[in-house]
Formats: sequence, structure tokens, C-alpha cells
Amino acid sequence: MDITEAKRLLLAAKEKGVILRLAGGLAFQVHCKKMAFCERSHVDIDLAGLSKQSAQIAGIIKGLGYVENTGMTMATGGKRMLFGKLGSKDHVDVFLDNLDFEHVIKLQERLEIEESTLSVSDLLLSKLSISRLNDKDIRDIITFLNDLPLGDQDLPDTINIDYIARLCSRSWGLYHDVLESVAKCFDILGSYGLNLVDNEHVLQTLSALRNAMVESKKTTRWKIRSLVGERIPWRRTVDNQIG
Repeated sequence: MDITEAKRLLLAAKEKGVILRLAGGLAFQVHCKKMAFCERSHVDIDLAGLSKQSAQIAGIIKGLGYVENTGMTMATGGKRMLFGKLGSKDHVDVFLDNLDFEHVIKLQERLEIEESTLSVSDLLLSKLSISRLNDKDIRDIITFLNDLPLGDQDLPDTINIDYIARLCSRSWGLYHDVLESVAKCFDILGSYGLNLVDNEHVLQTLSALRNAMVESKKTTRWKIRSLVGERIPWRRTVDNQIG
């Protein structure tokens, strides 16, 4: 599936006054400035919306020729909807209110920061919070850290590192996994063939993100949980992550 079909879905939602935003790999592609590095094929379209608009969202997507997998809706308690087309492996995933994988990223108040995608901060966090990063995840992370500026506010096309650090300062488990992902990116960056300028820039942004997390004031709950460390599970086990 490609960005053209994703835009068709987003436009249909906008015309109905329904909030729907692109998530996953296609959302990273929207913000990617060096397409040769981040472009790849996509087997699905990931979207995010509000549970209070779930009936409208379903109506819009089915109106464009898709069939709802009601079993997914029921199995997730209405937190996620899945749509497909007969005779095709292509499908549309819709996450409602949250991205709920190994860690929960709450989206209810954050869906209108960007015009067509989740905020770049939430997109980046959705990748950094994955415990087993694969090549496409790392490419998405590097893409954002190389192409987008860092900031301390929720602005379009700007990574709000204060927001990421703040969330991590409240959850030791999220902090642990994001910091591990940052460390992995440091270790593997040299294998991606970036030119010297881009490579140095990504190293600097990784350092800025790590420093913001380490230096942020931790909550009492975070401090108590940190005493236990890895002796008890700190993340949910999931079968797959966002694309």
C-alpha cells in the first residue's frame, strides 16, 4: 500500500469532520526529507483516531471498499480496528486513543499537532520504545533524528524532546527501553553509510535526547520502581509492533 491510498482515507475523514491521523512507517515517510534512505514498501496503513468517533471511522473506511474485521474490534475491547479488502493482503489498522504495545502512548489530546500524521514526537517514541528494534525501525529513527529539528514544544515537524523526557521520567520501564534503543542506535549508526555531516548530526541529536532523559527530574514512582530494576517485568509482551 502507498501514501496515495493513505491520503484518500485521511481526506475522506477530514471531509466528515473526523480526526484521523497516519501512524507507522508511512507517517515517517511523510516527514522524511531524504527519500532514498527511508523509502520502503508497506503492506498496511496504520491510522490513529478517537474511540468516541469509532463508528464514524468505521463507516468512512468501509465506504471506501474495506471490510471490518469485527473479531479484532471485539478482542481489543474497541481499542483497535482492522479492515481489509477481499482477495488482498493489504489492510488498514486503526488505533483508538492510544498506541498500546509494549508501552502505552496516550494520544487523545495529541492528534491535532500535525495535519496528517501523529506528532513526530509520538512517532519517534513509538519506535524508541520497541525492545527488539529491526532495520526498518532504526531507519525510521535515524530519518527523524537527521531530518527534523529538536525543540521543547509541540510544534509541527519538531521533535519535542522535553515531552519524551517527561514521559520517561514518569515510567522507569519506558525510560529503560528508550535509553536502550538510543544506545543501540549509537552502536549501529556507523553501518548505515551516512555521510560524515549527517552521521555527526545524528550522533548529536541522539546525545541531546539521551541527556534530556537522564537529566529530567524523576517522579517518586519512577524512583521506587527503579529500585526493583529488571527483577520483575517492566513491559508488556506483544506479538507485533506498529509498522
